[in-house]
Amino acid sequence: MTVGQRWFQPRRDVLLTGAGFTHPFRGYLASEMWAAIFNQAEIRRHDKLRKCMIQGDLDFETIYDMIMKSPEYKPREKAAFLNALRNAYRQMDEIISDQTNRVSAFAVCQSFVSRFAGSLQQQERGFIFTLNQDLFIERFYSNGNSLIKIPGLESPGWFRGNSPGEWDARAIITLPGVEAVKKAEDAFWEKSSINFVYVKLHGSCNWKSRDGTDRMVIGHHKTRIIESEPLLKWYVSLFSEVLQKDSRNLVVIGYGFRDPHINDIIADAIRDRGLKLHVVSPLQPREFKDTLMSVHGTNVHMIPRGEELWDGLTGYYRASVTAFFKIGRSQPTAQGEAFFSSLEN
Repeated sequence: MTVGQRWFQPRRDVLLTGAGFTHPFRGYLASEMWAAIFNQAEIRRHDKLRKCMIQGDLDFETIYDMIMKSPEYKPREKAAFLNALRNAYRQMDEIISDQTNRVSAFAVCQSFVSRFAGSLQQQERGFIFTLNQDLFIERFYSNGNSLIKIPGLESPGWFRGNSPGEWDARAIITLPGVEAVKKAEDAFWEKSSINFVYVKLHGSCNWKSRDGTDRMVIGHHKTRIIESEPLLKWYVSLFSEVLQKDSRNLVVIGYGFRDPHINDIIADAIRDRGLKLHVVSPLQPREFKDTLMSVHGTNVHMIPRGEELWDGLTGYYRASVTAFFKIGRSQPTAQGEAFFSSLEN
């Protein structure tokens, strides 16, 4: 299907979420993942892993690279670290799914996330892109609001709204191969009832590749991992394609701009297509600007992209997503209304 034959077009307002999006619901930030992994029994049973984790700057992605790529660690030690990582994500999923979180988690999906859905009448499709690997949206977004789908994948347990945590063999998803991904890609823009898609750019804690390995994009060589997995490779190209449409609004919540390949796509769209960047962050504006000034791209010279990102900043909201909705209400708060009004101008 050519571009001219497409039935759907992407909605102007696009959402990108990072770990800070689910942090109000007790999801882990990147800085908290270290402790979640360190506290696992597998780390205590392998003193070499424990010593590795207490050295350096305590960045769990750096530690992941050190252990998985170094010949100094035996296969059983690498397997133990992967089990600790997997169990940390499982515990986070259980915490997010806890009864005390469910009402507010369902409310944010109903009152905030659903506002990014597309319209069948206008032949537009809404997009949520995420760098998160938790199951927050799968558990708490309801298909009763707008039909939502993870492109190329299906599960009867997703998008039931306010669903309890269930983690067993039935929850594990094996990713499709090249031919199946190509088929999904070719049909993606055709007419259907799906006006909202959820795209997990860095995989998910319950996804496995066809060789049985966990498919989460972790470490400082993310591009290499993405290129090796057909579905994730398509997802990144889809992110670029959507942002390369003229005059998009990209709303970023909870992303710390630490991934060069993501920064490149956003900065290119700002420079080439007039992308407007709206950021929701707990940082003071000066702190946020200082963070951006150290942001780089993926090229071999690591050219800074922070100035381009800052130049595209159109809205900055010092808040978390919980400031924009009311529990038990489908309408946003006054601050939420002001936020959505700013996207329309």
